[in-house]
Amino acid sequence: MATSARRYSQAVFSIASEKDEIDKWLSEMEDATLILSDNDCIAFFDAEQIPIDVKLEGVKKLFSKNIGLIQNLISLMITRKDISKFLEVSNIFTSMADEYKGIVKVDITTAVPIAKENLEKITKKIENIENKKVVINENVDKNILGGIVIRIGDKLIDGSTKNKINLLSEQLIGHRN
Repeated sequence: MATSARRYSQAVFSIASEKDEIDKWLSEMEDATLILSDNDCIAFFDAEQIPIDVKLEGVKKLFSKNIGLIQNLISLMITRKDISKFLEVSNIFTSMADEYKGIVKVDITTAVPIAKENLEKITKKIENIENKKVVINENVDKNILGGIVIRIGDKLIDGSTKNKINLLSEQLIGHRN
C-alpha cells in the first residue's frame, strides 16, 4: 500500500514530467526542503492552535519565489496535516527523477580518500554494470580499516578489510565447534 508521501510524490512527478519541468521541480523541492527541514518551521505549520489561513499566508511569504505548484503542494500538505512528510516526499520525488533520467546514486566508503583516476575507473565500471549514469557520494571511514564498501540502491558490496576479518573470524570460530 502506498504511503501518502509516495502518493504526493507520484502526483507531483506526473505533473512535472507531463510539463517537462522535472529539473525545475527538483530545484524547487531543494529550496523548499531547506526551509522545511527547520523543526520550528514544521512545528509552526503543524500547530493545531494556529489558524489555517495564517499558515497558508506563511506559505505565500516563505515560498514567494517558488513556482505556484510547489506552494500548492505545501498548502495541500498543511491542510491535510501531512507537512511533516515533506522531506520524505522530496526524497521520493528525487529518486523518481533520477530513475527517469537514468541516474543511479552510489555511496562509496573507503578508509582513505580515493585517487581521482581510481574513482573515475570505479565510476565507469559501475556505469557499465548498471547501464546508467552514476553519481558518486564518496565517504571516508577509518573504521573499515581498508578496502572499499559500495552501496548501489539496496545492493551492498562489502570489500572492506573489517568485513573480511569478521568473516575469517566467523569461519575460524565455526571450525572449532
